[in-house]
Amino acid sequence: MKRAAFTLVELLVVIAIIGVLIALLLPAVQQAREAARRMSCKNSLKQIGLACHNYHDTFKALPRSGAYKTSGGFFGGVIVDRMNGPNVALLPFLEGGNTYDLYDQNENWMHANNAAMKDKMPTLFVCPSNPEGGIPLAVADPRFEGFQTPDYCYSTLAVEETVNPTAQDFPGAFPLDKWNKFSNITDGLSNTLLVYESAGRNHWRANRYEMSDSLKSLGLYNWGSRCETWTNPVTQASQLGAFFKFTLVMDATNPTGAQPSIVQFAGGFMNVSNIYGAPYSFHTSGVQCVMADGSVRFLSESMDRATMVALCSAQQGDIVGGN
Repeated sequence: MKRAAFTLVELLVVIAIIGVLIALLLPAVQQAREAARRMSCKNSLKQIGLACHNYHDTFKALPRSGAYKTSGGFFGGVIVDRMNGPNVALLPFLEGGNTYDLYDQNENWMHANNAAMKDKMPTLFVCPSNPEGGIPLAVADPRFEGFQTPDYCYSTLAVEETVNPTAQDFPGAFPLDKWNKFSNITDGLSNTLLVYESAGRNHWRANRYEMSDSLKSLGLYNWGSRCETWTNPVTQASQLGAFFKFTLVMDATNPTGAQPSIVQFAGGFMNVSNIYGAPYSFHTSGVQCVMADGSVRFLSESMDRATMVALCSAQQGDIVGGN
């Protein structure tokens, strides 16, 4: 006599086998997707590097990065400098000429005349691995609220680190408040960092936590008001975004809503936080960057900090070999 259907046991066995196959295949699918996102990120960095070279060919210098100039110091007062950042300057070289024309060069980047720029950031400035890429800031200050945030920073300087720092700093490819030339990068274009990842800056991120927007970043400043917005002249600030080692100890009961404790000069300098443009990505074990010669590299979290300082400095003679 023919059986009309599977028995319950047989059906459960088939379902179990399918479940095991899915469990085996899912990590491979996720890895393949991340590999594709990482390749897309690499291509974006490559295009930004090429845009920097085309800008240099046209104007005989790189775009100016900047330092905040205020009437009351870095953490207070009114910002008086009217400049914009490299992202705006590069727009005509990234098929963004129409967006560039919207910018009022006579006013500050956060002036009402430039409010139309808030949501006009090219998708090229977003790493595809960022799950919130392109989502604008949601902060209380109307000057910064609604601004999109880029996932890439321009390397401004290298800073020595000591336990009790009287640290020296050395100019990078984009020295603060200057239009730099490739001829000034005497360490060699292939040995000098140009642009790197500091991703997810629509929120302050500590370790892998998305911190509450009500918190001041490490108690220092309101998120969005310093180097987060995409038209901002400062993408990497010298205070904490210069690759210092530090450890953030999260509050055990409220990790996202309470200030973490900071241990300076200990721990890592990569993927700890994205505060002040510190190196941070959604890739595993490191961040991607483009060098001044246009080549794209992956920088490992385990790399020596002195090596990173050598890559960031442009004319100190500390040349780094290898990949």
